[in-house]
Amino acid sequence: MDKSEASGISKEGYALIKQGLYSEAEAVFAAGLAKDPENSYLQVGMADSIRKSRRFRESIPLYEAILERDPANRFALLGMGDAWRGLKDHDNSLKVWLRYIADYPKDYSILTRIADAWKKKGNRDEAMRYYHLALDANPRNKFALMGLGDFYYKEHQYSTAMEYWNRLLEIEPNLINILTMMGNICRRQHSFEKAAEYFRRALELDRKNSYAIFGMADAMRGLQDHAAALPWWREIIQLDADNRKVQTRTADCMIHLGLFDEAEKILSEILSHSWDRYAVYGMARIQRSTNRTEMAIQNYKALLIEDPSDIRTIINFAELLAATEGYERAMAFLEGKRHELHGLRDLEPAIKRFSSNQLGAQA
Repeated sequence: MDKSEASGISKEGYALIKQGLYSEAEAVFAAGLAKDPENSYLQVGMADSIRKSRRFRESIPLYEAILERDPANRFALLGMGDAWRGLKDHDNSLKVWLRYIADYPKDYSILTRIADAWKKKGNRDEAMRYYHLALDANPRNKFALMGLGDFYYKEHQYSTAMEYWNRLLEIEPNLINILTMMGNICRRQHSFEKAAEYFRRALELDRKNSYAIFGMADAMRGLQDHAAALPWWREIIQLDADNRKVQTRTADCMIHLGLFDEAEKILSEILSHSWDRYAVYGMARIQRSTNRTEMAIQNYKALLIEDPSDIRTIINFAELLAATEGYERAMAFLEGKRHELHGLRDLEPAIKRFSSNQLGAQA
């Protein structure tokens, strides 16, 4: 078979692979190999057809046979590396790709795959080294930028993660998962307005993206714009009705807006299944605001038994005592906590703020 005929068969086969018609591609390559069994281009095409149909293990001996005759066949090396990757055998995929990269050291796509394999094996240093090599070979390598950002994100080096992901978004601005991750970083850094910008961009691309909807709700919560947050909470609770965090934060938003009946309904439903400190805390706030003082006191006491050092509960209980039994009774309770929790960071400043606020209100 001459080169022209082999090239035509190969083009036809790979066109079918591109369309996902793997059986048809196999038939084309098989017909070609019947005429020319030793044609390495057609052999690689047959192996690729089988690999693309996810029959990874079946494809590997075909690649090995090609490489036995032609050890430098780059297409067989690429295919075999991907077959091992498909089997999640990172050791063997690395062996093949490192062999390949010895001859093609600037192939950034394979450098990135090597980095990904080291990452999956838990070798941070080698993964980082190959991501940087991939980026040196092509500064616009999206997968290397994504991988490096992910590493720094997981290591809580958020500013560095954002540097890489901002570069990635300059190349491909419509990556929803990166936009939501950037929004999450901004939330963690209390840059709530910036977070909302990223979540809005994600929602322009996918209006039903639950991560972005939750992010928008929580960004508005961070800005203490509860009226703006509530529609987002209502939307996310419809999408994820059994999520405790979503339920309690929706109720918290309603409490801030004085929607006590709605909030209590949500919290009561949670507590009908199991004890939840955030639900109990929300119930105490509702009861305090609706003059069910004894019930609120019992819930605050239950919270303090479960976690005696929770400063928010301590101060809220002290405020309730000050309103019902007077400032002196509240300060006596706080003095007891000061003695009980001697050395607890942030307790002393909280007590001072409480005392200052109470005395200011009395003046």
